[in-house]
Amino acid sequence: MFWYKDTDPIKFLDKFEGQLSTHETENCLILSLLHRLGKNKQLFGLDSPRFWFSKESPTNIAIQTPPHNLILSYSFDLSRMDSFIDFLKAENIQIPGVIGEKTKVHQFAKKWAETNELKLNIEMNQRVYELRNVTSESLTHQYEIEFKTASIEHLDILLKWGYEFMEEAVSFERQSDWERFVLEQKANFIASIADSQFYLLFRDNVPVTMAKTPGRTTTGRVINYVYTPPKLRKNGYATYCVAMLSQKILSQGYKLCMLFTDLSNPTSNSIYQKIGYEPVIDMDVVRFSQT
Repeated sequence: MFWYKDTDPIKFLDKFEGQLSTHETENCLILSLLHRLGKNKQLFGLDSPRFWFSKESPTNIAIQTPPHNLILSYSFDLSRMDSFIDFLKAENIQIPGVIGEKTKVHQFAKKWAETNELKLNIEMNQRVYELRNVTSESLTHQYEIEFKTASIEHLDILLKWGYEFMEEAVSFERQSDWERFVLEQKANFIASIADSQFYLLFRDNVPVTMAKTPGRTTTGRVINYVYTPPKLRKNGYATYCVAMLSQKILSQGYKLCMLFTDLSNPTSNSIYQKIGYEPVIDMDVVRFSQT
């Protein structure tokens, strides 16, 4: 048998971290998820995470945290794609979508959609950036502002902004989405606050921007949930917040910071480059639906 499945994140990371880290930024999503799952296997629900690999070709790695999308490793070998799809079908694995390097994701998604009589939709075109040094000019700001770790007293504003962030990134379809978001995410937000993952920027003691560093890779950390409410934008808050968080991460001994951007948002792609982030890879998110 060419394909093998595992459900133990600690053992899987121990076995494949070296291979994944040869392209650390390109595989930062997989690496950060594995590190987080190593601390809490049920981080994304009661269903066990799934990790696939092939002994014959160690570049073939894919993971899924049900009910979320399948993630393909950067070096996934497309010559084995058909056998992987056959294996997933035989295991009755359901995947709502797939994430990975743009070219490979589209080839995989097309084949999966054809095989399962599904329709595919491009949900997001993303670009992954990395930073090794923060530009000095991004660490100054025209206003008197304060950057600090969020505490439990900020839970309500973090949930509100987290929902608004997701609302901008992915269109919610049901009116109950706010209630569902709180139900599903409140415990995760509380745990993230306790683990000092959320950061806030304050002006006149009022929060104006948030950012989060949810997971580490081998030598770096990923930044996400960067959000400024629309009425507070164009003040340089997000730039300064991300610059300060990036510098904090590097000061802790990490070698690099990584983040994802939506290519349809030229503003975010521009401000991150001003901080010192450089583009590394384009990754697409493709979702499946009934035809």
